[in-house]
Amino acid sequence: MTWHIDDRMLALYMDGRMSEVPAFSLEAHVLACADCRRSVTDRVDSQRGEQIWQGLLDMVGQAEPRPGERLLSGLGVPAHVARLLALTPSVGLSWVLSVMAAVAFAVLASQGSGGPLPFLILAPLLPVLGVAVSYQRRIDPLYEIGIASPVGGFRLMLMRATAVLMVSIIVVAVAALGLPEIRFSVVWLLPALFLTVLTLILSTVMQTASAAGVASAIWVGGVITVDVIASDPYIAFEAPAQLVFAVLAVLLTVALIGRRGSFEVI
Repeated sequence: MTWHIDDRMLALYMDGRMSEVPAFSLEAHVLACADCRRSVTDRVDSQRGEQIWQGLLDMVGQAEPRPGERLLSGLGVPAHVARLLALTPSVGLSWVLSVMAAVAFAVLASQGSGGPLPFLILAPLLPVLGVAVSYQRRIDPLYEIGIASPVGGFRLMLMRATAVLMVSIIVVAVAALGLPEIRFSVVWLLPALFLTVLTLILSTVMQTASAAGVASAIWVGGVITVDVIASDPYIAFEAPAQLVFAVLAVLLTVALIGRRGSFEVI
């Protein structure tokens, strides 16, 4: 660390007189600096902190369950996990409707003379985009709470990524029924899994939105390159390539577990 929080900065922050940008910087620093975290903890009124925490619990507990939350609870998901996932931006109704619209356009494009390629290119990218949306400070209503909560970090990332992946798979699988060439085929599934894990591992060294952009560029660029070199745009969906995606997904998952500490500070 090149700097630490001094008494003046801490007083401004505690009194609510610090402007938004410096406050964000201070909060990010506290998450990464154990010394400053101890200093802030020593200055916090424990009684006031308990009151704030109890108020937060009451507010969350009294909130009306959303349809997605009720559905998850009905499927046996624990209530606190169901509520956390229901508030994930990429599992919300607006995101699902956006995904359905994008898939519908891809299906329409694939019904032309070009074949199912537009659909196959888009399908693996949907969970990647969903992961990117899930970790945007301006979009996620639980961004700060998620960082500070016991389920934050790696566990929260796994739950959200799994939820986003499952929602995307369901939407894409239903849409695939409209394409006779694909129908019940799942050739897009392993590329989607690989790209999702790739996005997560890249997000340990860069912003999640940037990681999603890099993963998407690798996918689209790879399909185009193979088409030019091998004159077969569908080679990425054939058996040898599927095996490669499976192996890469496993290797990246192992690397992701090794990097799990990076998600403790998002």
